[in-house]
Parts: sequence; structure tokens; C-alpha cells
Amino acid sequence: MSELLQEFGRLLEGLTSGTVGSSTAVLLQLLEPEKAEHLRLCAIPHEFGPKILQVLVPAMSTEQAEARCHEFAELSIVSSVNDELSLHSTARTEIFGQWLNPDNRAAFTEASKRLVGYYDDLSIQLAGEWRLHRRMFHLLGADLSRGFSDFEQLCRTARRESRWSACANLISLVHEYDLILGPEMTAGLSYHEGKLASDLRDFERAEHLFGALIADPTASGELRAKALVRQGFVFGARREFDRAIESYQAALRLSELLVGTSFKEYDVLTSLGEAFRDSGELQRAEQLLQQSLTSAEAAGDLSAMANADNALGALYLRRREGATAAIYFESSLVCLERLGDRFRSAQVYNNLGMVHAEIGEWDKAAYYFQQSLDIKRQAGDTRGQAMTLLNQVRVLRRRNDFAQAVEVNRQAAALFGEIRDTYCQAEAQRTLGRTYAAMNDLESAREALEDAASLFERCGSGGTADEVREEAGELGHKIGFPWWAWVTIIVPLVVILLFILVLIFED
Repeated sequence: MSELLQEFGRLLEGLTSGTVGSSTAVLLQLLEPEKAEHLRLCAIPHEFGPKILQVLVPAMSTEQAEARCHEFAELSIVSSVNDELSLHSTARTEIFGQWLNPDNRAAFTEASKRLVGYYDDLSIQLAGEWRLHRRMFHLLGADLSRGFSDFEQLCRTARRESRWSACANLISLVHEYDLILGPEMTAGLSYHEGKLASDLRDFERAEHLFGALIADPTASGELRAKALVRQGFVFGARREFDRAIESYQAALRLSELLVGTSFKEYDVLTSLGEAFRDSGELQRAEQLLQQSLTSAEAAGDLSAMANADNALGALYLRRREGATAAIYFESSLVCLERLGDRFRSAQVYNNLGMVHAEIGEWDKAAYYFQQSLDIKRQAGDTRGQAMTLLNQVRVLRRRNDFAQAVEVNRQAAALFGEIRDTYCQAEAQRTLGRTYAAMNDLESAREALEDAASLFERCGSGGTADEVREEAGELGHKIGFPWWAWVTIIVPLVVILLFILVLIFED
């Protein structure tokens, strides 16, 4: 024991003088070599126990693995949660980084392969997302290229289902391999981070990430083109339609050099058409969207066809051509059903609800809005839920269910606030003000409209804010006839009365 204490003291002196390394290094030097190596192996997975230790050290028996885990549980750098052990984050990060050094990569790769096999076998007992994420993490260690492809597939699936926390977890796991990712994968990871930031409406971060990729000469042309498209989404979400159009057009110019890649020009045409539609240039938008649909149909791309159909339906709905809009929305649904993509159908159901609301078919509108809302709630799509709830307000007001309309309206505004969509939150507050006005609760109506005006100002829509304040100021005049209506009635009456008086006095 005295020799161990002397050695510990010597190592502590080295730690203080900076000649030994961290406290984790001190501990590893104090342990028996075999035990230290086992602890290093346990830093590869995030949690470990006897079963994982046997995977890492195949020659170890169950009894030996249990005894070794019991010894590790006594160490100060090891925590125990729900019968699983884990190294403290600082210690694990340090040891894991050492495994990524070239001298240790061969042993690390073999250990990672065994862990991939373990999670493959575990699929019989556990088919959840947790297992897939752990398998992906260790596949990166076993085969970096295959692991990154697996990451991208899992991330796309999670985004399609609006599971943002799953995306964030996957990105965090890949970042543990930053030391060995290389320029191409590092750029690809930044691209996925940018998409997640955009989904979470952190537009400043998204714009920064996409801008850096676009300017990166080492990034592939395909990735830079995709970043331009995503940058266009960011500008469109901020209602900066001119900048969005510029980004999409730049992506199309770059796509001319991307022969033989997976980049799809017709997808960009759909996005460009939507930007023109939202900016009010409907004729140009229609040309682009029809061109995109034709190209997608020629390629047999059901996903792109669904997007173009939905975008065209929204355009015709904006033109108040409800019957034509419904045809395109129904066509989009057919494509999504063939793909088995239930989550994307939620937006199309919402749009069909808007079509039926436009033509006064309120029961059908309510049905489609509820269909949309149910799917969006299952997917955890906060923004989608808010949009559909706001549309439901229109149906509830038509049914004179004002109390429920106010409650649903408040829910929509709160959800927009959660995701920091200030413009849509302002629209929700304006709708709330109008609902209160329809109930003749003018005080609540003014308060809601003033809140809406402040929110419009915050997101740079000062002109709209002025309109809303003017609307709030006119509320008092809207009891009975508006002032201009009284003028049109009273002035002719006064003229007639004066004419009669003139006749009387002349007689």
C-alpha cells in the first residue's frame, strides 16, 4: 500500500507540473495494466455493463465481467444509472479521443465492429430508435463511410417525421468523431446542422452554416447547390422573397455543372415557383411549377410530384380557383399514399380543408383540418399544428362557437411563440383580435390587435403593423353602421330637408 501511495504522490507531482497529463491519465497509470485496458475499452460505448464488457473483451467470462464492472463502479470517474455504468463525460472524451489516434485505430476498429454486431443481434429484442443510434455510432468507428451514410439516412427519416430531438442527438453523436471526419464529411455534417437550425427556426445560425458551405471551395458542387436551396428556404421563411429567388436561381446555375449527380433541378424549380407565388408573381410561379411537375413525372419521382402538385394546389387556392386546387391536392395525396408517406400528407389535408372552407363546405373543412391535426400531433410538428389550429378557428367562428374559437386561437399563437415564428404569431394574434371583435368584446379585441402590431414590428413588417393599429382604432366605430355609412345616409337626408324648407319658404 505504501508503494502505491508513493507512486500516487509522484504522479500527482507530475500532474501539477504538467509532465504526466490529466487526472484520468493518473488513474489509468495506477491501475493494473489489464484493468486499465478494460477501462479504456469501456470508454468506446456511452454506457457499459457486463454484457458490453464481454463484447469488448470476448475472452472474458460472465463472472469475470460482473466482477470487473463491480470494481469499476467503485471508481470516482464512473457513474451508475439504471444498472448501467458510464464514465464521466470529461474522462470519456479524453480516452475516446485517444482511441481515434492512428496508433490505436486498428484495435478501436475491431472493438467497434464487435459492438455493431452486438446491436445487430439486439434488434431481435429491441427495435427502438435508441438501438439504431447506438449502432450508427459504432458503425462510424468500424467503417467511417458506411457509418456516415447510416447517419444521413437516420437523420433524413427523423426530419421527415419532424423529430428534431432525434436529429440533434444524431448530429451530436457524429461530432464525437470530429478528429477523423475529414473535409467532405465535416461539410456534410454542417449541412445537416444547418437544416436542423432552419427547422428549429434558428435562421441566423442556419444562414451562417449554409453561407459558410456556399463559400467553401473544398465543398463539392452538389453540396454547395443544396446549401443554396436551403438558404433560399431560410430567406423565404423570413419573407425575404427576393433573396430567396436569388438563392434558388444561383442553385439552378450551379446545377448545370452537376451532370451525373443526384441533384434534382425540378426540386429547385418547385421551390423557386413557391417563392414567386408567395411574392405575388402568380403567372411566373405557375409556369415554373408546371415545368417542375412535368419533369418530375418524366422521372417517375413520386416525392417530387407530390411537392409540385401541392404547390400548384396552393397557387390555385390563392387565385380562388378551388375546384382546380382540389384536383392538385388530391393528386398530391395519391403520390404520398403510394410512397407510404403519411406525415407529409398532413399538410395536404390542411390545404384541402382550406379549399372546402373557401366554398363554404364547413363540415368537410372541419374533417380535413382534424385529419391534418391528428397526424401533425403524432409527428410532433409544432408549426404544422399551429397552422392547422389557426385554420380551425375559421370553422368554429362560422359555427358561432366563439368560446372554442378563442381557445384554439390562443393555442395556435402559443405554439408559434414556442418555435419563434414571430410573423405567424402576429397573424394568430390578429385573428384573435378579430374573433373578439366578432363577439363584441372590443377591449379584448384591441388588446390582441395591439399585441399583433407589436409582433409585426418585431419581425420587420412595419406596414402591416400600421394597418393592424388602424384596425384597432376603428373598432369603436364598428358598433352598428361604420361612420362612412352614416355619412352616406345623413348627408342626402340633410340635402332633401333643406330642399323642402326652401320650397316651403318660397310658398
